[in-house]
Amino acid sequence: MESVLLTQGSNFSDDLNADKYAAVKVDNFFISTGSAFVSLLTDIEDDCRIILNKFQEIKLNAILPAEEGNFLIHPVYCIAVHRSQLITSSFNDDFQDIEFENSLPNYKLSPNILKIILLFSKYKKYDNVVEAVCQIYEKILPITNKMIGNPVVVISTPFQHLSLFNAYSQGIICNIFGKDDCMFLTDVKLSWHCEGSPVFSIYGDLLGIIMGIFTWSKGEWIGFSLALNLHPIIKSWLKSISKFCTLPEKSIFCTNDFDIQSYGIVIVSTEHKWGSGILVNRTDGIIITCSHVINFSVDTREVLVEYKRKSYIAKVIYATPQDLPFDIAVLKINSRNFEQVTEFKQPTLAAQKGEAVYVIAYPLFSFRKNTVKGPSVTYGHVSNVYPNIMIMTSCVTNSGASGGALVRPNGELLGVVTNNISIPSKNLLIPHITAVIPSSVFLEPVNKFCITKDLKEFECLKTLDNNIKCIWQLTQFNKFIKSKL
Repeated sequence: MESVLLTQGSNFSDDLNADKYAAVKVDNFFISTGSAFVSLLTDIEDDCRIILNKFQEIKLNAILPAEEGNFLIHPVYCIAVHRSQLITSSFNDDFQDIEFENSLPNYKLSPNILKIILLFSKYKKYDNVVEAVCQIYEKILPITNKMIGNPVVVISTPFQHLSLFNAYSQGIICNIFGKDDCMFLTDVKLSWHCEGSPVFSIYGDLLGIIMGIFTWSKGEWIGFSLALNLHPIIKSWLKSISKFCTLPEKSIFCTNDFDIQSYGIVIVSTEHKWGSGILVNRTDGIIITCSHVINFSVDTREVLVEYKRKSYIAKVIYATPQDLPFDIAVLKINSRNFEQVTEFKQPTLAAQKGEAVYVIAYPLFSFRKNTVKGPSVTYGHVSNVYPNIMIMTSCVTNSGASGGALVRPNGELLGVVTNNISIPSKNLLIPHITAVIPSSVFLEPVNKFCITKDLKEFECLKTLDNNIKCIWQLTQFNKFIKSKL
């Protein structure tokens, strides 16, 4: 299995200059998504037979890797077009506010294009589609919720430029959603023309195909890509074309040291906004979130907390005012609702610059209960540490992640996510520069409160320290010291 480019042209020179379309080669077959062929699918009727006829009229070649940086050109032929009902039923309005990266401004990635799967063969008169789809099914592995947080690899050719042929990018599975878990998010860093590129496990197992690259949502820069989970897509396709095809069960892989979805990351909702929250004490039902999520006020009194598609009422017992550096609110909920939740470990060591970390939260559209079963996860590193004041991380975060958890791969809670760095002059949020309040700031007062039940334990969060304030305002506060050299 390998990543290839399909291109129009009658000779090698034409192939180099023509538009190219990413696909994945599986034995003698090539599979891709409609989003890779947006320039050819735009304005075509939403009919698989019409699309198939059009593609059978187009001369397509596959550009394959060869030795010493050379390429092989081989003709390919479209043998089947599938309109996935799983994608159709899952898409609906879930992405109506989100734009996909598109290097072709005259074309739009509509749902009618995104639901199309195309199958090609090296053989012109190959007509056993069932056998071809079965061969592909045998080579893919399913993605399940237990694999959220697992590393994945995308092999792609950015900008269709052959000098960048089969570039390697690594990220993780951030979330899984849709009917039969037919789609997933990844934070792999991708660029134009990567639609149709394969997603592999770090062991080389084929998992999916890149469907689209998110760019903007309501003026916010996004750091995710959307991919097809090939296992349910191909399985559904086979069932639609063959009633007698026996499909073997597939094993799954999982490299996580802990089950990310078992921890108590909740959605905190008020009348006009939502954010995330962390269950830090299961026995007493204590949830930490950001004060701005509940409008910086205990006057909010009660908020809606959602966990695994169930809703609960939580009481706001403490919130820092807006003009103070630590943006923290404390909620209390009936602990009986969370008896099966795994608690995060308290860190044995403060955050270390450069160490690998996850952010677990509910960014963007993941608050929609009909879409996502749990929080999204992103992977990055600790970029900088101001002890007991601030942690900076490269994990991608977006609106809704405020109140989410920064954790080590072993389940130790390092802090609560508060905000991204922004560029006000350009009205731009930078998703991969994220500020976090260290857990050392809030865990000690939480532990004391659980013993004394005295709200005064949280008064230490109202710090007026000018040094702390300057760091959170990202202002220069240190004076330069003359060198003695």
